[in-house]
Amino acid sequence: MKAPSATIARGLLALFSVFLLTAFSRDASAQFGSFSRITSPNGRPVLEIRMGTMPANRNLVFTAVITAGPISGSTSLMLQQALARDIFNASGPAPGWTVVRSSLTAFSLGGGCGRNNLIDFPYINNNRPEILRITGTTQQVITLGIVNSDQYDSIDCTVNGNGQVLYLLTNRTRQTLELRREQGGLLQLIRDDFGTVRSPFQGGMRPSIRFVRARPQLGIAQSGQSAKGGDLGNFVMFFYQRLAGPLLVSRGDIADPDAFVPFAICDMGSRPNMTTFGNVNESAVAGQAAVGDSTNANRFDLRFYSANGSTCTPGPVIPMSSRSGGTLYTFAGIAAVESESGIGGPGTGVAATTIVDTNTVATFENGVRSDATNPMAGSGGPKAACSIQGSETDGATLIAGPGATNTQLQQSVVPFNLSELLFSSSGEDIWSGDFVRCDEQ
Repeated sequence: MKAPSATIARGLLALFSVFLLTAFSRDASAQFGSFSRITSPNGRPVLEIRMGTMPANRNLVFTAVITAGPISGSTSLMLQQALARDIFNASGPAPGWTVVRSSLTAFSLGGGCGRNNLIDFPYINNNRPEILRITGTTQQVITLGIVNSDQYDSIDCTVNGNGQVLYLLTNRTRQTLELRREQGGLLQLIRDDFGTVRSPFQGGMRPSIRFVRARPQLGIAQSGQSAKGGDLGNFVMFFYQRLAGPLLVSRGDIADPDAFVPFAICDMGSRPNMTTFGNVNESAVAGQAAVGDSTNANRFDLRFYSANGSTCTPGPVIPMSSRSGGTLYTFAGIAAVESESGIGGPGTGVAATTIVDTNTVATFENGVRSDATNPMAGSGGPKAACSIQGSETDGATLIAGPGATNTQLQQSVVPFNLSELLFSSSGEDIWSGDFVRCDEQ
């Protein structure tokens, strides 16, 4: 391991302050609490959070939140856009927030889904889907046309290998799951025959969708290539709940959306059959991981799965933290991100999946689990996460969640094996270059 030069050491000191003294310790994650950034979007409780970047500028992190108010029963949609290095620059001002829309009835914030110089954060407003879209740094709200008058209560998005944005929605009126794509402000239906589903406002689990980026050697082809070099198309994976209770992970080839057929369906077990809305029942997917409400009450469960062709095999249940909330909230959110090494190009390095829940930040690399200190443990409430990508290796996750009060948003870096990241072959500064990879970016 090559020691950093004095110049590099001074640069690291400016960025990481006292953490540099303990950077060689594998327990260094606890030191990052002092580098958390606390902001207050508008002085009201933060209810939902999502983060993302656009490929044209991955140093610029966009954070969208839904907050309570300004009047009883309403919500506000707010946006922060900031260079990642500015979020953690203690000598500079905290990045500010702008009001996108005030006094609406927004929920189910999804995204951020970026392609080129665009990024989308879809959400449901008054039971119909809308998008917060940022082009460069200019924001706009798009009301998404759907040719029906049905009520919707959840939405999530992903970007496939062809740069198309896909949306997964639950239709509460028809109790269906809908896979759609946007064209000219209209959400065109691709498929909705996934069986009858229980929507979140009927006690069901909020579905999630991601483009599959996992390495071929782990059993799923990446961006159109199989482990043997064959063309297998572009895959999306989604996690949802059938009406009768089972949680299902499904994978499908989206290279030709008009011919999309789900296959490799995994039964992840059943969760309690609730028929009315209580707390938000969230899920998250990334790579070969699916995490959501447990088959037991008030717990998140994680399962990895193996898919090969039309066969899908779920792994054993990995119990995670409580989903029943904490000191600030009566509910708990969850986030899952996949990262990969930059060595040799995408898809050739070691895969890592990080799960952030109520009390835990757990990273899984090649079947080995490593837990880090969660600086937001015990508070409950919403969570979001991005994988921090260096030019050579991955080694940290940027997470967002509650601060000391429910009106605050805290952004913190949680490292795994950060000393290797900082002082590997070249000792490069992780805050230089295109280092942030959020969600499926």
